Amino acid sequence: MKVPAWGKTLAILGIIFGAFGVIGNSSRLIMPTMAKFQGAMLEEMEKIPVDTIANYEALVDDATGDTIGYDTTYTFQTLGENDAEFNPVRPMKEMFGMDDNSVKLFNLFGYLGIVVAFLFIVGSIFLFFQKPISPTLFITGVSLSLIFRIALVVIFMSQGNIYMMSSSYGSIFVILTDITFLIIAIVSDKNFYKGIDPDEELMEHLRES
Repeated sequence: MKVPAWGKTLAILGIIFGAFGVIGNSSRLIMPTMAKFQGAMLEEMEKIPVDTIANYEALVDDATGDTIGYDTTYTFQTLGENDAEFNPVRPMKEMFGMDDNSVKLFNLFGYLGIVVAFLFIVGSIFLFFQKPISPTLFITGVSLSLIFRIALVVIFMSQGNIYMMSSSYGSIFVILTDITFLIIAIVSDKNFYKGIDPDEELMEHLRES
């Protein structure tokens, strides 16, 4: 007996999506490093001089007490120090900044995502084999992926961090894909994996009738 079309299709797509999941979650692990680099750049931007302050000191003739001139010195006020003016870097730091809690969430979901993606791939590979447990393994892998993605979207979107929000957008598409895979795997005929030949089953039914 051949692998049913639905099983072969889901197996191939599952392996592909699982591989993308491993790559995507691995990149999630380096996101805190990127945010730290971005933060360092913004810190340097705040050191840019935006205002010059002139300081005048009168030069007095010791003999007459008259002012004979002024000694002028200049100090520079940086973007970060200039609170009187709008500082465009400050909202960018708040938007792109990543606190310790965000870093922990990125690392946690990065490692969990890699594990879930591997389980998804394993479940997909089993659909190529005529084993009663194959559909169950695939459904389990898809279910774990669905739960993981829903949790990621809910938690990351609630943080208000630009990196976390952008990281969760792709998961919305994956959620829809997982739901589709799950429905197909549940409703499709699984006689192949039970070792039942549909042609033999039909002939047996005809003989009995």
